[in-house]
Amino acid sequence: MVRRAVVLGVVTLVLSVGPVGRAEASPAGCSVGRWVLTSFQERADSVPYQIGLLTQGGAGARLKVGKTGQLILDFSRSQVLTSQGKVNNVPIRAKLLFRGALKERIKPKKNQWRPQPRTATGKATVTRVATKPSKSRATLRITKMIKMGPVQFIPGANAVFVCDQMNLHLRQTTKLDGHGGKTVADWWFRRL
Repeated sequence: MVRRAVVLGVVTLVLSVGPVGRAEASPAGCSVGRWVLTSFQERADSVPYQIGLLTQGGAGARLKVGKTGQLILDFSRSQVLTSQGKVNNVPIRAKLLFRGALKERIKPKKNQWRPQPRTATGKATVTRVATKPSKSRATLRITKMIKMGPVQFIPGANAVFVCDQMNLHLRQTTKLDGHGGKTVADWWFRRL
């Protein structure tokens, strides 16, 4: 199952799973507001599955966190993400372009976000253009993907956050294997 999730992570952008449980009624106060993404980086490493993959970029995406847990991700100004490395020792190189907007409810518990994927709406899409191992192009609706499982570049159920008046940092760590392999994704936002 873990191996399948990793392969899908590269092919269809599905990355991690996490528990969804009972949570507080409103987001932590410091995360409420409007934010702009300044940096995103995700590193996936696993020796047994021969994975070494780095994805980065996406600056300019806007995030709005409402007092009642409504999350809006606006990708209209998002820059391209690049993904390169190896999976099963096969070279991977792709560019990802997110567009449109995604609305979703979250239930933060302490400093952990717990998205509710079934509440996802919007016309957000991701276009993936791969150049290695072979050339391909696909555009997918994020709302359909997110209801099947977590999506790369969209904070998931095990994302933890710290924030202050001007900065918001999200980190999502996902175990890939039983030998220390993991995916670590970081989002850095600045308050608008």
